[in-house]
Amino acid sequence: MKRKPIPQKVRRRVYEKYGGRCAYCGQPIAYTCNHYKHTLTIEQFREEIGRLTARLRERSYIYRLALRHGCIKESRKPVRFYFEREAER
Repeated sequence: MKRKPIPQKVRRRVYEKYGGRCAYCGQPIAYTCNHYKHTLTIEQFREEIGRLTARLRERSYIYRLALRHGCIKESRKPVRFYFEREAER
C-alpha cells in the first residue's frame, strides 16, 4: 500500500518541534533528512537500522578491518530514535 505524502505544513511543525534536528537521528538538518526512511513505518525503519551492522560486516572489508583492529565497536543496543529519547526527558 502506497503511503500518502506528508503535507509541507506538518513537515515544518515536526522540524520546528525538534529544534531543526532530525527526529530520527538527532543531527542538525537544513530541513529534512529521512530519505533513508522513505515510506517505511517507524518499526520497519527501526528494523532496517538494526540490520545495518550485519550488512556492513557481510559487505565491507574496510568495516571488518576496522572492527578487527578495535577502531570501531558494534553495539547490541536497541534502536531508539531521537524523538523517543527527547520524550523521555
